[in-house]
Amino acid sequence: MCKMSTNPLLKKLEVLAPLIGNTPLLKLPYRNNILYAKLESFNSWRSAKDRPAFNIIREAIKNGKITPASTIIESSSGNFAISIGGICKFLGLKFIAVVDPNINPLNENLLKLICHDIIKVDKRDHTGGFLLTRLERVNELCHQIPDSFWPNQYGNVNNPMAYF
Repeated sequence: MCKMSTNPLLKKLEVLAPLIGNTPLLKLPYRNNILYAKLESFNSWRSAKDRPAFNIIREAIKNGKITPASTIIESSSGNFAISIGGICKFLGLKFIAVVDPNINPLNENLLKLICHDIIKVDKRDHTGGFLLTRLERVNELCHQIPDSFWPNQYGNVNNPMAYF
């Protein structure tokens, strides 16, 4: 007998579970080998990032790090933000995406539809890129906004665990 969650966010998230993962494989014969391609575009938000986004959000809800009042804040060049944003929109959670000028315009337009807010940093960090500036801004926002949660796709153990 399956045990249903009493947490309203987890109950709602259970509806998405069958739509994420179980990605179809395409068999590609190549010389004397057989290769398989995962068709990640079949995921809910058409991204390989759907699986880790779902896993990170699910585990944070289970552990009480995300509540219905939480604001989720993440640094992304686009794909992870779309996955997180789609899940947050579905759950009714506020999501702030921190992006940079290199974001694909199509991804940025999609984020405008699903995010509570988009913050675009424009200051390059000491490496010449924007990643460290984005992370700095996420950290600032997490300190300013009560009940905020940073999924931290770069350091969250639930990111790679999503693939097991």
